[in-house]
Amino acid sequence: MDFVLNLKRKLAAKKRKLLAVIGLIIVLIIVSIYGVTCVHKQLSSGNDFPLYYHAAKEMIRGNFHYELDTGLHGYVYLPFFAIALSPLTLLPLKTAIIIWYIINVFLWASSIYLGARIHNHLFSGKKRPWPLIIALLFTGQFFLFNLDLGQTNLVILALTLLALDYFFNAQRKFFPGIFIALASAIKPFAALLLLPFLLRGYWRLLLGFISGLFFCIVLLPGIILGPSQTQALTAGWYAKIIVPQQKGSLQGSKIIDQSPSAALRRLVVDAPAFADKKVNIFSFSNRQFLLANRIIQVFLLGAILLCWGVGRQRKSQVSLLIDLAVGYCGMVLVFGFNLKAQFVVLFLPWLLLITLTSYAPPLKYPPFRITGLMLFLAGLVTFIANPGLIGRAASNWALAYSAITLGTLLTTGVLVSLQFRWRPEVSVLEKKVVSQISNSKDYKLGRKKQSY
Repeated sequence: MDFVLNLKRKLAAKKRKLLAVIGLIIVLIIVSIYGVTCVHKQLSSGNDFPLYYHAAKEMIRGNFHYELDTGLHGYVYLPFFAIALSPLTLLPLKTAIIIWYIINVFLWASSIYLGARIHNHLFSGKKRPWPLIIALLFTGQFFLFNLDLGQTNLVILALTLLALDYFFNAQRKFFPGIFIALASAIKPFAALLLLPFLLRGYWRLLLGFISGLFFCIVLLPGIILGPSQTQALTAGWYAKIIVPQQKGSLQGSKIIDQSPSAALRRLVVDAPAFADKKVNIFSFSNRQFLLANRIIQVFLLGAILLCWGVGRQRKSQVSLLIDLAVGYCGMVLVFGFNLKAQFVVLFLPWLLLITLTSYAPPLKYPPFRITGLMLFLAGLVTFIANPGLIGRAASNWALAYSAITLGTLLTTGVLVSLQFRWRPEVSVLEKKVVSQISNSKDYKLGRKKQSY
């Protein structure tokens, strides 16, 4: 009998291995086919990796200058990212695009793996795949946007998730700051993730952040390009990229920008959102728009800081992760000039939300079903903006009315409400485990024996 059972187990194990190999082969075929389309699109359009490639080549030669009238076509990052990509400029453009596509696929897989590790560490008794599957379902379009044109956002996501994984799983306090600094040297808004740690007194992260930022912005460019060119490029980056971004003129009212600043501009400034189509309700002057935009940015940042102030008083790691998820949302809400692909950072917030809203006990006032409804609406309005689902024309109108912005605001609202109602002293997971043990037959039998 034991021989038969062992034989069945071995056959089942071999079957699982065979299915895993077949699945891996299918995934590799799909990734390869999709990669052909991505390489062709980047070569034909000249966006986005070809821009990084040419900028890196010119920067190393000492011929690069930030000359940008709009944010639609040009290199918009600090010199560090171009220097990091400079080894690829030794290769032909097509070969470099293929390698960068492979790197981005690796970063996508790494982000999923790191997100799952963080999730499983904090919810060790709840290792179910469906929260990860649903999170990927709603953010998958943003992953694909990044693969299409070879954008930088998967680098940001992977680096920040690596920082969180080092903090929660490896219990390191210095290296997470370095990884956040590397992400911030490419896109400065990633530094927002540092604040929840600092509010809880993790000052070694700040030391790592400062060390990493000094290396990326000052030391490495100074060695490669020279101090004077580094200073000139940094000043040019601020004048040509940051100042127009603050004025709201980097992208204007175009639907490609789904930040709250662009959403407000489409509603209050008389300018087309796409083609010659306008959706504005008011006709503000540029000065009035800038004032209204500043008020909204201050309000959003104030709401995030208030949430973090509440979370700071709690020692729970889940409360810290909620604060970090709010920080990921803040990366695309507080700062303007956020293209659709940048919303890939919503992956971790969605993974966390789907897990937390599956536990009903502490979610009271408002009731759990209202929280679930808000989460469903957040996913729906984000999902319907995909042109592959509803067509290009309908997607343009959805983006004109800032569907992705609205979905992100709803997602942030659910996270903030959870932070205010989360009770770390008796976590939901602990309640579920205690309830399951209390209702088990063995537990009840043991209680009966004790009564005798």
